[in-house]
Amino acid sequence: MLRLLAPRGEKPDVITLQRQLDDMAKTVDGFYAILGPRNWIFHESLSLDFTAELVAASTDPADAEERLITYYNDADRLSFQTARLRKLPAMRKRMDLVAKASADYFAGRYYATVHVLLSMMDGFVNEFETVRRGCMPGKRRSLRPGTALSATILGLRTPIEHSRREEVRRTKNPCTSFIETASCMAAF
Repeated sequence: MLRLLAPRGEKPDVITLQRQLDDMAKTVDGFYAILGPRNWIFHESLSLDFTAELVAASTDPADAEERLITYYNDADRLSFQTARLRKLPAMRKRMDLVAKASADYFAGRYYATVHVLLSMMDGFVNEFETVRRGCMPGKRRSLRPGTALSATILGLRTPIEHSRREEVRRTKNPCTSFIETASCMAAF
């Protein structure tokens, strides 16, 4: 269709653009065919060239996933990606947390990384909303003894049950997965 609308001298450019667009679509479709079932998401910051190589080289999801993890484990690449967050005023004041989460990640302290990033992003999202929309959308609450995830000696059951009691009353849709529960606990 674009070829019909383009001036005569630009038709070769339009054909080239169509091929490039088709290649991009095939690359992204290939990414999702291989890694979609493993819940990986293609995003605008993921190199299209790397993704094309990944799709061409890997038909085995486990191999493709291992290559993608190696790609993300590059400290320089992660540093470049996180530096872009400085453009957002609400993220600037959280960059020390991003740096700490990055250090924890590369030190193998993944539990700390997840906790810090989930709570930081919940606060970031809520900063832009007049109505709280994070995992704990109601009024702000202070911690009560026995409900803090990191301090309870009763295990996960106590903070999860506490979270669900309030959540069910508000939304009739309790936090059900571990990640949602961790995010809920971080937002207290």
